[in-house]
Amino acid sequence: MVTNAETDEVDAFRTSVNMIENGEEPVDMSLYLYRDGDSDRMEIEKYDVMFFDTPEGEKSLVKVITNLATNDALEVPLPMRIVLRGHYLEGADWPIYSLTDHYFAMCDGTDGKVDMFDGFYTNTFDGDTFDSDYIRIEGIVDGDLNVTVKEDQPIWPEWTGENIAEDIAGNGYVRVENEWYPEAEAPIEPLPEDAVAA
Repeated sequence: MVTNAETDEVDAFRTSVNMIENGEEPVDMSLYLYRDGDSDRMEIEKYDVMFFDTPEGEKSLVKVITNLATNDALEVPLPMRIVLRGHYLEGADWPIYSLTDHYFAMCDGTDGKVDMFDGFYTNTFDGDTFDSDYIRIEGIVDGDLNVTVKEDQPIWPEWTGENIAEDIAGNGYVRVENEWYPEAEAPIEPLPEDAVAA
């Protein structure tokens, strides 16, 4: 979101690292601002916001719904109803949160080390190198990162093209017949049946 304090305007858009690298223009976003029904019942004025892509060729839309007293209340789509529930965990510096049976625990590592769950998870940071049980990142100070993913850790590649992807460690992947393979292990994609040999 970009705000212009002088004109009191806001421009909302959606983009990603891949879109920027590929020179793709950001996608304009429209939004609904609507009164929060639960807060209304407690006589508290609060608004929720829902973003959605603006159809190509149309101007961005900002629609404000100030009254949810009718039966036409705008429902928030289920995937957007993300609730983080706080829990207490001995050893964590801040409350931990759960989301769909996953837990997010936070520790203060400004002293250079973190030790959680009686040594089950540890990491160190000396200002230039971050090292944990899962990943090692070197060259942070000068921005020349060298990322090492530790053995037996799952890696989530990010698409860099239609059928190619790269993970955080710089390893390449190729998609063949809707299956992803490490670059060196990818089978040769079969030619279409109507292909003519040269």
